Amino acid sequence: MKKRILLAMLLFASAGSVSAQTQCFGPDQAVNGDFQTYTGAISSTNTWINNNLDNWQVSHGTPSTSGNLAIWMWSYSGAGEGVFMDHAFTGGQTYRITYDVSMSSDANPTSTFLVDMTTGLTANSSTTYPTPATQFSVSNLPWSAGSASTITEVITVPTGQSFTQLWFRPFLSGQPNPNQAACSIDNITIEEMIACPCDVNAAFEYVEGNCNFEFINASIAGADPSNQILGYSWDFGDGSTSTAENPTHNFATPGTYNVCLTTWGATGANCCTDMMCQTVVVTDSCAPCDYIANNAQAAVTTTPGTGECTFEASGVDNDFPGATGYHWNFGDGNYGNGKEVEHTYASTGVYVACLTVFYYDPQTGDCCSYEVCIDVPANIAAVDPTQIDLGSIDLFPNPTAGVFNIKIKKDQVENIEVYTLGGQLVNGLDIEKGKKVTTINATNCASGMYMVMITSKSGDIYSKKLIIE
Repeated sequence: MKKRILLAMLLFASAGSVSAQTQCFGPDQAVNGDFQTYTGAISSTNTWINNNLDNWQVSHGTPSTSGNLAIWMWSYSGAGEGVFMDHAFTGGQTYRITYDVSMSSDANPTSTFLVDMTTGLTANSSTTYPTPATQFSVSNLPWSAGSASTITEVITVPTGQSFTQLWFRPFLSGQPNPNQAACSIDNITIEEMIACPCDVNAAFEYVEGNCNFEFINASIAGADPSNQILGYSWDFGDGSTSTAENPTHNFATPGTYNVCLTTWGATGANCCTDMMCQTVVVTDSCAPCDYIANNAQAAVTTTPGTGECTFEASGVDNDFPGATGYHWNFGDGNYGNGKEVEHTYASTGVYVACLTVFYYDPQTGDCCSYEVCIDVPANIAAVDPTQIDLGSIDLFPNPTAGVFNIKIKKDQVENIEVYTLGGQLVNGLDIEKGKKVTTINATNCASGMYMVMITSKSGDIYSKKLIIE
């Protein structure tokens, strides 16, 4: 049974190391490497090889052929038979050589199979071991009795040297018993290393969600690490497009749609694209306002102690023809427009901010909206520095396993609030106030960093970072 063996890459001292991961090789350069392509008359002598099998000659001995035209060779005490192929190997160039070799089961197990680059070999019917003008070892394979293997080797020719032949032969040294080594070769290919081409493969999956389809990009770049994916282009088959990596889309009417993803990438100065299309069957759909009501989301990111907030709308962008608008009511008498807006609250408090998403179809005149509201904790710790004695407050232990204490020297705690660094108020804390020390049980909080906002009875405001382990 044939097995495939990938030998370790052979690199030589005069050439720099080459990473196997970044190697690409050009077309097969061998001529008649598959001996089955030869259709002429075959004799029991070397004539059919030397005169009729292009580029091949007998280095010594009298090789024969098997039924499938693989070349069989024998070795007797280092002499025997071998063949070579004319081919130019340039100094400094890297090559990948692949061939099939079958080793007989009745050969002496101390035998080896040799492959060399040579210059100056000539056809010879004698079993005398020839001496080429120059010789460069490619491989010396140990004998594997009864095996049939495909061997692949990557080699770099030393700089300043060149060779014109590739020499194959079995080798048996001394006079062991049995005194022979027989093997065959076939399917020889030679490839030069080339610059890796740009390579990218587009792929995606999809999941039907709440009135929409979620498309999941699964594109990959080629094995060469210099291949990079640069962008995506989606065509949903209904006139809508997207450049998002993982878009969602609502199909306005049921039907069958041809959804295509084009992924484009680059390697060095070269660019390439690949497209994948799938048929998506939509059995139900939502009207635009139903879709907005099911998918519109509002989120806020706050900066503790400043009142600075960033608001973002999501869930419905680019899903319909026409315009989708966003209007914000920040809950303090101020307003804003856009998918992402910034706003700063002037005083501490919890505000109710509302996002209204508008849909308008200029072709039909349809217009509708949907409102979603969120709580926004705004904490303004910036007060007159003369009112704050930074050394008059202790928060301990810090870090804590969940229970910590607060002590304000020459004052008492009036109010305490704990926030995540994202500005979300932590509820459900067990706070036990004392005249000198207030204890807070925050064991229900996940590990991480928090912001503690402390107000004293005299009106001073303190902000302390707390680490819960």
